[in-house]
Amino acid sequence: MMKRLILSLQQRPYLLFLLTAIVLIIYSFFIRHQMTDIHVHDTMLIISTYLIYWLISFCFIVAAGLYAGLTRFLPNRALTWTHILLTLLLLLSVAIIINHYDNLYKNAGQNDSNASIGQTIHYIQTAELIYRWLILLFLATQLIFVGHFVWGITRHLQKKQ
Repeated sequence: MMKRLILSLQQRPYLLFLLTAIVLIIYSFFIRHQMTDIHVHDTMLIISTYLIYWLISFCFIVAAGLYAGLTRFLPNRALTWTHILLTLLLLLSVAIIINHYDNLYKNAGQNDSNASIGQTIHYIQTAELIYRWLILLFLATQLIFVGHFVWGITRHLQKKQ
């Protein structure tokens, strides 16, 4: 069974997106009562964490569907692997960084001293900077897919003529 899965992944690497979506959906049932605070200027949103995981899972399912429908237009499997692995690596990086800075933020907030407040502000500013870079890397990674698709479409249209 495992050999069959590996062979299937070699031929259709987008199935990694489906596997990731399944893992995230299963994991979301274990964190059902956790909440995530999102601060945007003066607005604070409190969202159940499992909904965020479901949204990410839905995006992965859509991405896998896009790949399944567009495989004949994507000429280079290496670019497909690059896009998929970089996307998953960035997702993992964001999860690790969120967990790390969330723990630092909680530990710094236990003391009510001025040093603790300064340390908390430092953690928030550092996390925001890291998130900005990760968002830029994520967008660049998605440009790999767009470029690969445009290249495949132009090759397909040239072959028709």
